[in-house]
Amino acid sequence: MDLRDIIQKEPEVIKEKIEKPKKLSIFDIINAATINKTDLDFEDDYVKKGYDQYMVNRWLSMDEDLIFLAEMLTTTHQLSDKDHFAMIKAALPQDKFYIKYMKRKKDLTETEKRYIAHYFEIGLKDAEDYINQMDENGINEILETYKYGNNNMIQV
Repeated sequence: MDLRDIIQKEPEVIKEKIEKPKKLSIFDIINAATINKTDLDFEDDYVKKGYDQYMVNRWLSMDEDLIFLAEMLTTTHQLSDKDHFAMIKAALPQDKFYIKYMKRKKDLTETEKRYIAHYFEIGLKDAEDYINQMDENGINEILETYKYGNNNMIQV
């Protein structure tokens, strides 16, 4: 008996791919409340671990029409996850939503912050507030002014 015979006689081991249960995402929650209008089983660990009131409220606050609902849900303290979901399910229409998620603006360098402060004739601390409230095009327009234009006006 040679080695090839021994190798051929061994049974094949089938490796099973074990799938980890996926986490309940914010989109699963919103789809259950809007498109499907289905109830979530809050006794299930999968739902308990994945349901996050903060993230749902944050998603709702990204839309101008839903910001008051998000504020009401945020200020209603000690609301169970089940009641929180029931409220958004009742308040939202059965429709697919697309809400543009607001991303954090890119961090500006200290020099760029000084340009913004100089442009509005304000301090650096106030300039950061202005930057957070401005859209990216407005910020870039101001920075381009100093980049190509009268950049000798400011001492940085």
